[in-house]
Amino acid sequence: MAVNQLYKLVGALESTAGSAASATRVLYINEATPSQEVTSIATTTLRGDFFETYEINPGVERNGLNVSGPVLYSQIPFWLEGSVRSGVTPSGTVAPYTWTYSPNSGTANAPKTFTAEWAWQDGGTTIPTYKLAGCATDELSISYVKDEAVTFTATTIAAGTLTLGTAFSASPGDTTQISVLGVGAAVYIDATTIGATADTSVQEATFTLTRGLVRRETLNGTSVAVDTVAPVARQARLEIVRYFTNRNELDKFLLKSERKIRIDVTGPTLGAGTYGFQLDFYGVADTHEIAEVDGVIVANITYRGIVDSSATTDFSIVVKNNLATIS
Repeated sequence: MAVNQLYKLVGALESTAGSAASATRVLYINEATPSQEVTSIATTTLRGDFFETYEINPGVERNGLNVSGPVLYSQIPFWLEGSVRSGVTPSGTVAPYTWTYSPNSGTANAPKTFTAEWAWQDGGTTIPTYKLAGCATDELSISYVKDEAVTFTATTIAAGTLTLGTAFSASPGDTTQISVLGVGAAVYIDATTIGATADTSVQEATFTLTRGLVRRETLNGTSVAVDTVAPVARQARLEIVRYFTNRNELDKFLLKSERKIRIDVTGPTLGAGTYGFQLDFYGVADTHEIAEVDGVIVANITYRGIVDSSATTDFSIVVKNNLATIS
């Protein structure tokens, strides 16, 4: 189950995948679920009795950390560096700085792994800390609801072992906490030019990126994997709940026409501009189902990402914040 009484979560992007890095930032979340598995190697032999086994040994160790929380302008680039694209340099010489994350078709600027450290406050004099290097984000999801902060969930897996200690590797300072809000989200759905036509019928939306990562487990003389790899193409999906006021999206579903969808959030004033969070998604409706929510007839639509010929990508995310660097 998820653990809410988290004392702190800190992290750092790794220069070399799997090589632990000292914490460079506090990571703000509201729920964490560490996953730790150690398989049991039970050897059974015929002994003329009904006992199951006389020997059980530790086998493969598999670790991960799943988190969720609000999307913060100063925090979300960290998670995008680990799931969409690494090595992004923002544009601008003063705030707002503009961070643009568009995935590559190959392995250049592949998402980085990160080192995570966390602890729970249990009332004891010594707080045990947990450290996991090589965390690779397998799935990132971003959800929009009008009367809430925009939220994210991240599912990570790691090749290495989980270590316990009594202190964090460093004590990074806090960053500015400004949430991306659903009340500021505007949706645009177009056939030709993205961002041209406002669609005021979308009630909720969830973007999900799935990378299909696996641990590469070899006969390397240890109980852990060598690394994590991406053997399959990533998948981008956008699910929306849309008031069924017209059949615009139903017709496009039937024809499998490409839809260019923008969800744009304008935040508070920052310098001569504003904070901002923009998702551009290019896709075709995979499913279109009619449902009822609070007495209102809606369409639950799932769009499957497709490479747009002009944008040369299936999605991109742009963040405007007060940070000139990310680590």
